[in-house]
Amino acid sequence: MGNKDFTFTMWLGVSSIAEKHGELFRIELSPAGETSFSVLNLNMESIDDVFTFKHYNDVLTGRIASPVKQAFFPEVAGFVIVDAPACMHSELKDEIKLIKLAEAVCYFKNGALGPGLAILQLLKSGMSESLFLEKLLPSILRTNIAAEYFYGNSIKETEEDLDIGFFRIPAVDPKLIYSEPEISFYIHPTGLCHDRRYNSIDFLTLGNKVIFEREENNIHDPNAVHIYTEKGIDLGYIPRCIASIVNFNMRRGSRYEAMISLVLPDSFYHDQRIAIRARLISEKQSAVPV
Repeated sequence: MGNKDFTFTMWLGVSSIAEKHGELFRIELSPAGETSFSVLNLNMESIDDVFTFKHYNDVLTGRIASPVKQAFFPEVAGFVIVDAPACMHSELKDEIKLIKLAEAVCYFKNGALGPGLAILQLLKSGMSESLFLEKLLPSILRTNIAAEYFYGNSIKETEEDLDIGFFRIPAVDPKLIYSEPEISFYIHPTGLCHDRRYNSIDFLTLGNKVIFEREENNIHDPNAVHIYTEKGIDLGYIPRCIASIVNFNMRRGSRYEAMISLVLPDSFYHDQRIAIRARLISEKQSAVPV
């Protein structure tokens, strides 16, 4: 990114839409190479609302000395502004990469793990991006992102894979997040392209409860877990590699609570338009014979 002897600032507004909460990060960065950077300092302030374009404009006009690049992300109510001394604007060679990385963080915070992972892959993310995410995202969420990458229905955008070390999580199988009692995780349903299920997406509401239902007689996958709304709207299935562990827990009497946490517009892949937040309830119900 050019001259290593100066610092610049990223203002990152991240909303948690389902929780109606926002976090404004002020991140001080320094170039660490042609396309890499280091996080020097980070401060965060909370608001009891999601960010709007007005919030974005207020920060842009009220706190920014010399913006280099900025963007508002309406699908996830987030924004980013890269600020640097005017004399150093030419030194920032890859600010678009920072904008896209910030967008990925906004997706991740709302459970849209697939779109966030797509950005990381297209950026050919390395050490700088890995350390940045470690600063911004809690370990549980990074574990969930890793589990989605290795076991979910995220689309591989490049031939160069992210390795498990990129996510900077404990050295255990990230798939275990789906078995941790009372820990929230996100999934994207699969199979929305079949039977025109995608036509129901636009009628979903954030916070709608959804139900996981085992399909013991499914001839294609005996571990299949179907997803429905409380009104019986068919939202496809839990991805196969995740369904195996969810089904395992359900067979032993555990249950899951789940809800719609985000709905993305039809410019996204159908199987990534819905983000579902779920958790395993620790109280055991009567075991189902296996």
